[in-house]
Amino acid sequence: MAAPCRTRQRTMSEPEQPGLAEGPLSRTVAKALGWSTLAQVLGRAGSFAVGIVLARLLTPEDFGLYAVALVAINLLIVANDLGVIAAVIRWQGDVREAAGTAATLSLLFSAALFAAVFAVAPAFASAMGSPSAANLVRVIAIALLIDGASAVPQAILVREFRNDRLALAELGGFLTGTPVTIAMAVLGAGPWSIVAGRVLGASTVAVIVVVSAPIRTWPRFDRDVSGQLIRFGAPLALSAVVAQAVLNVDYIVVGRALGPVDLGIYLLAFNLSSWPASLVSTAVARVAFAGFSRLVKDHSRLALAFPRSIGVALSILAPMVVVLAVLAPEVIEFLYGSKWLPAATPLRFLVLLGGMRIVIDLLMDLTIADGRPGVALVVRVVWLAAVVPSLAVGASAAGLPGVGAAHVAVAALVVLPLLLIDAGRSGIRTRRLVEEAVRPLLSTAVAAVVMLTVLTTVSTPFARLAVGGACGALAYVVTLIPGNPLVAWVRTRVRS
Repeated sequence: MAAPCRTRQRTMSEPEQPGLAEGPLSRTVAKALGWSTLAQVLGRAGSFAVGIVLARLLTPEDFGLYAVALVAINLLIVANDLGVIAAVIRWQGDVREAAGTAATLSLLFSAALFAAVFAVAPAFASAMGSPSAANLVRVIAIALLIDGASAVPQAILVREFRNDRLALAELGGFLTGTPVTIAMAVLGAGPWSIVAGRVLGASTVAVIVVVSAPIRTWPRFDRDVSGQLIRFGAPLALSAVVAQAVLNVDYIVVGRALGPVDLGIYLLAFNLSSWPASLVSTAVARVAFAGFSRLVKDHSRLALAFPRSIGVALSILAPMVVVLAVLAPEVIEFLYGSKWLPAATPLRFLVLLGGMRIVIDLLMDLTIADGRPGVALVVRVVWLAAVVPSLAVGASAAGLPGVGAAHVAVAALVVLPLLLIDAGRSGIRTRRLVEEAVRPLLSTAVAAVVMLTVLTTVSTPFARLAVGGACGALAYVVTLIPGNPLVAWVRTRVRS
């Protein structure tokens, strides 16, 4: 039976809402958002720095073998709790009525997944073209058990807006896992260094989450409660698995078709390409869904607000995308070293994909907020069905650049059109979206031309990066200034 830690005097019929009792909802949410954003920024900055160090210490093959384990854990971790985290967060009434049963479901399901992974790891690693990665998959799967044990305490912290404690847990995981990873890499442990650091970090996060949760959760089982939890959580878990499959199927295709060395190079390119999108999603996507949800009953206001959100997102994202696309070789050589230069060409495609993913995510948020979550799931399934054969053809025809090009083609020609058609049901006109996109896209084109021109006059990699990046950024800002006559001229042509 779950028992509260801070409020033992409360009756079981009384709802547990200590986080909301501390002040007005708006203040509590703002505080939670601040802590969450801080944790995201620090975490991403830390992992970026560690990635640079590891790229200097490890080989592309090491990264490729680790990528096999990463694909397995990425696909399973999102469904590991059977969606009970979301179900507990949303639970109406006293959360202690659901916590014990949720803990039981999470523990049982994570144990079942771990057993399944342990059994099929050799076949999975062989299917990805790296049979020697089987034990890496088995060890990293320990994170499933750890996550299952801490899922409900984590849900309770999120439910109470205690993101400060979650941020502390994530910081603790980083500070314990990172030194072990780097030390083992220095000692020559190869991909085992990353796996060991990840499992140790996950263990630290789980311990802090469990200790800091205001309610002690002990496994129990209630059939009615379990039915409610599963009915709400299982579809979300399924949708999350499909979304992760879309983001990870390329690793499977590359590993199987091109081998572990190319897989390691592709992993670095994909991770680097995701940075601009990740930063923008932290700044924009956190408030987008809530904002759209408030406006869905007034489609006329939504039709004005949504295109503006697209314009804002593209304005922030575009300069980072164009710098990475044009200066890909210089960025990679400066940060990671010359042995990673083969990642430059796929990076140019993948960073375009990252930019499109921001627009896709915003369109997905719109669809779900307007009461059509099934459409989002269908689009993800279609995306997965289209991208698998496309990636295989791209890998066979042109190697890593072909994989990147296939990703971009499917997103641009299949996914975006489907979501734009559905957006029309919410009153969103494609022409308005194009009008909002004109300025950032035109500024991006001008910046690209300026950078390419400057690069013909500079020879050393660092100078090309510094001078080219500075000139491109300046050109972007100048072109983006409101009232720019070139922008006005292009917008007039679009409207006509």
